[in-house]
Amino acid sequence: MSARRRPPGDYPPTEHLLRDLGLWTEAFADPPRAGLEVVPALCDGAGALAMGPLAVLVDVLAGGSALAAAEGGWIATSDLQLSLLGSGGPGDAVAESRVLRAGRSSVVLEVSVARAGAPVALATVAFARLATEGAFQRGAIAAAPAGARHRFSDTGAQLDEPFERALGFEWQRDRAVLPVRAYVGNSLGAIQGGVVAAFCAFAAERAVAGTGAARASDLGVHFLALGRQGPMEARPRIVRQRGGNATVRVELVDRGAGDRLCAVATAQIPLPAPLPGEGATSAR
Repeated sequence: MSARRRPPGDYPPTEHLLRDLGLWTEAFADPPRAGLEVVPALCDGAGALAMGPLAVLVDVLAGGSALAAAEGGWIATSDLQLSLLGSGGPGDAVAESRVLRAGRSSVVLEVSVARAGAPVALATVAFARLATEGAFQRGAIAAAPAGARHRFSDTGAQLDEPFERALGFEWQRDRAVLPVRAYVGNSLGAIQGGVVAAFCAFAAERAVAGTGAARASDLGVHFLALGRQGPMEARPRIVRQRGGNATVRVELVDRGAGDRLCAVATAQIPLPAPLPGEGATSAR
């Protein structure tokens, strides 16, 4: 994916998901940390933090940590694997990262998320190292004094409607649609990586249970290209139903760019109830 477009100097804009989440980062803590305020709009029906906001939190922390590990290079997310572990305790969701590998061509990190010390999620995130300049991202990290906490908003979490509705996710018959707008964008004017993962999870969940209570427990996303034009369309396909779980494959395309394939994802979803033909492979 291209990374040569110079990012805006005022990112994120005044109205942006990262601000409304009440997200904070400690880029130079040891280990690096980030967190978000857990409010009802970010939780599933059981009160646990949902896959979508977790993906955004993981992506933000991993991106900052990978930039530091790249030592002056530019990066682009290539893979994200995220597993939910539990609901945790009260308070903020806090993520910590550690570098697994920082090589010539890639940086790989592990990100763990907890609430009140109890595990919530575990992720592995890989980034490709690029030869282009990343002054905006590097400067944003370097501007924070060691150990300082940077908050994207001074007013905390501002979401007063469900996360998926606030981002603009819409389910249309057998696929999901998302417009490209600044609210969910990254510093390059494309859909933010965590939002891409959240959108794929949303599409997979709706494919299994429509507007019901299905929630992804594991998600793997391979990033192939930036989604810039829109609308983005996530096309889910149930490929297996077995043992009380569904495996869903999602292709994410940019309709405004001639259906350019931007990501592919695989989600594991515990079934809320047996589906017709359990054990069969869908050819839909």
